[in-house]
Amino acid sequence: MSDDHTRLDSYMSYKKSNTAHNGKLKINLERKGNRVPENLFGLFTEHLGKNVYGGAWAQALANGGFALMDKELPDVPESHHPDLEKMTQKRLELMAKQFANSRFAEYKKQGTAPYWAPVDFYPQNIGDFSSEKGVNGEAQKIHIKNNKKSDKVDKVGIETPLFLPLHRENRYEFSIKIKVENISEIKKDQSLAVRCQILLLTGEEIDKTYNKDRYKNITPFGLDYEPPYVNPREELLSEERIKLLTGEINGWAQKRILFSVKDDVPDGARLKFRILFEQPGEYFLDQARLFPADALGGWDPEVVTLLKEMNLSCLRFPGGNFSSGYHWQDGIGSREERPGKPNPAWPEWEPNDVGTDEWLKLCEMIGAEPVICVNAGNGSPREAAEWVKYCNDPRTTEWGQKRSKNGHPEPYNVEKWEIGNELWGDFQINWTYAEEYGTRFKKFADQMKTADSSIKIMAVGGSMPDVLKENEQKKREELLGANYAAPALKKYEGEVWGIAEHAVMGGGIPDELPAVKVYEELLAHTHYVGSLLKKNREKMTDLKRSGQIQKTPYVVQTEQMVAVSGADKPADDSLTAALIWAGFVNWFIRSEGQVTLFTRSALINHGDLLKKVRGVTYPLPGYWGQYLYANQEVRYPVEVMLETPLMDAGGEYFKKAEEIPVIDCVGLTNQNKNKVVISAVNRSSSHPVEADIKIDDFALPEYCDKITLGGSSFVSLNHWYDKQNIKPFSEKIYKENDDNFKAFLPPCSLNILKFNLCPENQTLKK
Repeated sequence: MSDDHTRLDSYMSYKKSNTAHNGKLKINLERKGNRVPENLFGLFTEHLGKNVYGGAWAQALANGGFALMDKELPDVPESHHPDLEKMTQKRLELMAKQFANSRFAEYKKQGTAPYWAPVDFYPQNIGDFSSEKGVNGEAQKIHIKNNKKSDKVDKVGIETPLFLPLHRENRYEFSIKIKVENISEIKKDQSLAVRCQILLLTGEEIDKTYNKDRYKNITPFGLDYEPPYVNPREELLSEERIKLLTGEINGWAQKRILFSVKDDVPDGARLKFRILFEQPGEYFLDQARLFPADALGGWDPEVVTLLKEMNLSCLRFPGGNFSSGYHWQDGIGSREERPGKPNPAWPEWEPNDVGTDEWLKLCEMIGAEPVICVNAGNGSPREAAEWVKYCNDPRTTEWGQKRSKNGHPEPYNVEKWEIGNELWGDFQINWTYAEEYGTRFKKFADQMKTADSSIKIMAVGGSMPDVLKENEQKKREELLGANYAAPALKKYEGEVWGIAEHAVMGGGIPDELPAVKVYEELLAHTHYVGSLLKKNREKMTDLKRSGQIQKTPYVVQTEQMVAVSGADKPADDSLTAALIWAGFVNWFIRSEGQVTLFTRSALINHGDLLKKVRGVTYPLPGYWGQYLYANQEVRYPVEVMLETPLMDAGGEYFKKAEEIPVIDCVGLTNQNKNKVVISAVNRSSSHPVEADIKIDDFALPEYCDKITLGGSSFVSLNHWYDKQNIKPFSEKIYKENDDNFKAFLPPCSLNILKFNLCPENQTLKK
């Protein structure tokens, strides 16, 4: 390295370039490191918002269990109860307008379950609606009285809003448990029909008085924030009949039907699912589910395909804050027998349709290693140890037999387990200080390791409070990186594989800060990742030197996301999130193996990877960033020496980062050093950089492949109606002369440059 360069870390140094628009990248292949860990390209997911239900899970009905959603969890402190009832009411008020049925917002008065509304087209209202005991929880009761003015009662029933992925699939399987009582006798060999319909809601105009801001951050059904129609119309798309035979009356019957919907329905169309009854009597409905026929083990096939194509290495679940109140046995066995409950951390209903086996099935389908975060909030060490046994015991043991009964005889062999989530935060169920967490960690670790001695356990680390400009409470010393985990490392005699760090970035940045300033604040936070890694390394070195630990644990970044919201801000679904993630992973690639696992946030509809709006699934810019990194065939870091413009960032919310490189870069090669990939991020919000690229001592090819992920601005993003606005663009660059290439790096862009240096028989240049 030249004396005038500043050493950033082991594989990147820089100095200031002559102008704001020019730079140089020089690759030194003689300085080659060890292979980059595959698990740097992972993902975190949580039962939060529409991440699971309404997201990755393909079931389309909002409340097929007809739950009243009015329960409370006795083992969650009252101070931590999410206000599910209030949030549900807000969602239903919006939905009532969008789906043209005011009764959605009046479910308590009407006697229907949330997300369902009565349908009664008779002026004398011959239908009564109420909640009754069901198969497992509540059931919807519809009592249809005789129509005094006509023999017909076929216009009474219930309906719920619906979005379907009709852009890819037009067949749907509907299943329901139904019971009928007090009905006139059905003659032998005859049947009772229940009509099920899928309807299209259309309109020529939208309501211009609609105030979108009123419903901000309520995560509505289908993530549909768009205005309602004026004078909406209904069109029947499909109708099928459920037939109940004489022997199926007066008891619960499981029924299934298959719908076929025509192909010419617009993407993202608002639909309704309606159930109508043809005869007076008392009808009880429970366990309704509607899956597209192409669902893969219950999962959205587009989500599965996108995860496979991005080469996802590992998946952390089930949370997040959710994990601090989640009891895993609620989510195994027959779905019909799993208890529905309020989500312990978020204002959502948790039907427990997705649990351990579903998540691990997804991991098998996409080829990702599972990482499980156990409940160290209101859970117990025994509960966590039994989870380990359920996943890893042979089929001959008690827990292995339970797993076999649930459809997976062979052990899952889950290796990586995280003990708790962000337990340093007072927002967490049963949060605690570092010393008490150390005691708690030891109890969990002892029992989990007894269950399976081969597992790798991770302790909760802190965050990055020292990068905050103010707020001393959040900056308390024990929250910094390894400090929170240190008592756990000292009290547990065994090996701790990793310390889990989190970075949920920007949630406290003032709303009035201009978008470009918010963007720069996030860059400042990203710049300080290096200092956190250094402080972690120093802390671990001190503990090992003093004999308090035997082996230095790795750093594992199990959450990272941009937590800024707003259409005109660098939010988690914008191009900014892709650039910030690249900044983190560049640090980790250059960390010489200190960081071995990175699961960014989150799977879908939370964080910066995928989104499903109105039934349409699509990748966000953050997806494409990780896709480009994870699909590189070269995995060995090499030294990069930069001449780059410099910039200042932060200073409003985070500490000011002065004269940091505009170009953030990592270089990779293969074992034979005949392939090189450079990943270069231009972090400037306004200035392009033309960079000269040189690879020391190697003959350059005639051209290189360049892939650019960029947009018109750092706030650019994709939409359900414009899924390809931000996506990678490929081109070839031809060399200027024998020694170098020139690469144009647009502002706010991630650029991948691929070089095939020479044929196998070509040697270094003389």
